[in-house]
Amino acid sequence: MQSRGNEQDRLMWLHVQSELSLHLEDLVDRIPRPPKTGQSNAALSESYHVNTCTRHDCLVENQSISIPEEFGEMTCLTLVARLLRFIKVPLQLPSSENTSAMATPVTLPSLPPSWTPPSEPASSISPFVQRRLIPAGSAYLAHIKRTLNNLTFDEHDKQLEEERKRLELLNADGLNGEDDLGVGDEEESPELLLLDAKEWKKQDHYQVLGLSHLRFKATPEQIKIAHRKKVLKHHPDKKAGASHTTNDDAFFKCIQKANEVLTNPERRRQFDSVDPVCLSVEEDDPSASDFKGQEKDTALFFRTFAPIFEREARFSKKLPVPMLGENDDSKESVQAFYDFWYNFDSWRSFEYLDKEVNEGSDNRDDKRYTEKKNKTERARRKKEDITRLRNLVDLTLNLDPRIKRIKQEEKEAREAKKKTKGGMSAAEQKAKAEEDKRKAEEEAQRKEEEEKVARAEAKKAKAAAANAAKKARRQQRAADADEVAPS
Repeated sequence: MQSRGNEQDRLMWLHVQSELSLHLEDLVDRIPRPPKTGQSNAALSESYHVNTCTRHDCLVENQSISIPEEFGEMTCLTLVARLLRFIKVPLQLPSSENTSAMATPVTLPSLPPSWTPPSEPASSISPFVQRRLIPAGSAYLAHIKRTLNNLTFDEHDKQLEEERKRLELLNADGLNGEDDLGVGDEEESPELLLLDAKEWKKQDHYQVLGLSHLRFKATPEQIKIAHRKKVLKHHPDKKAGASHTTNDDAFFKCIQKANEVLTNPERRRQFDSVDPVCLSVEEDDPSASDFKGQEKDTALFFRTFAPIFEREARFSKKLPVPMLGENDDSKESVQAFYDFWYNFDSWRSFEYLDKEVNEGSDNRDDKRYTEKKNKTERARRKKEDITRLRNLVDLTLNLDPRIKRIKQEEKEAREAKKKTKGGMSAAEQKAKAEEDKRKAEEEAQRKEEEEKVARAEAKKAKAAAANAAKKARRQQRAADADEVAPS
């Protein structure tokens, strides 16, 4: 057992000897040292030798060696640290009973006279600063969503995929013929197909494009898709072989005109102002006679008037628009509602109904007359619309059960205040009335005494003034008599 251990030590040292000879140059190049004038890295590496003395023939004298990294980080770091301090390093090799300890002194060259130690850096490391990190970002939001909804990662990914597909369908352009928005599929009635393109102002553009169920709520994307579907269905080229009438493209022209109006924001607003469906609904607005005998039916009131104000709210320039509300709304909410609607500012206009100037007419007087007449008609229709809305608000105010409730509450509050007069009892009220009467009498007596004293003082002052005047006159007469006597 002893010989086997010695043999292993010997073999290990053989490996150390061979590896040290290979890594010395690399180690020396890594050691920071002062440069020597006129001396290269190779010359410096050759100056580091280890004189090895051993009883075995396997080691070569005067061999350059280095500590390899395979024998541990601590061994290499220890050697480098000692070399940096420029001291002689005794290298301890494996020993046993048959192998004596070996000392390998390493002698470093002396420093040049011009070498000086490096100075400390002027700048110092900044102190540690504690900062608060705020969670944010898509990953954190996904984590919160999973936590709140108690979802697994697979369930959350499934929801994201469904949402992505929904958005793709919503934003698709329909180039592949997909009905992703569900528009443009309304069947055309025979009357609709017989429309005259020359009377395009009388047609319902939403109905022509198959958007009757959306109307003013239709988005530009929906209008675009509906127009594409109608064009593909009613293009004259598709009907060329099926019919030989000269009016085959009339409805196609109506489709093009409807798309032209609805894709122009200004012209679409003008058409929405006189939407035939909207006008027909306005004709069915309730009147006071419709509620005769049903004034106390609160549910009927809100069921009738709430949709009307929701319909009219889209014409408002000011947003948000207060709705009718509920039966238990506060007095402030009810007042705010009626203040807004009595001062309603509508963008609704009636240019769409203007009479067109005769085509081919170059008469300027005719154009001016037509423009003047159109302007007068627009003002008349605008005034009628304002009057219609004002009458509707008046009717709502008269039938509003909240107004009756608020008035009743105010009346009860006044009566209670009148009875209690600030919450005092009858005895306290009587005592206060007597006290007020007594104070009034004392005040009247005091004023009377002050007036009496003032009158007395005025009388005395008047008498004193009269006596003084008499005395002055007597003195004057006496002086005049003395002047006459000597003469």
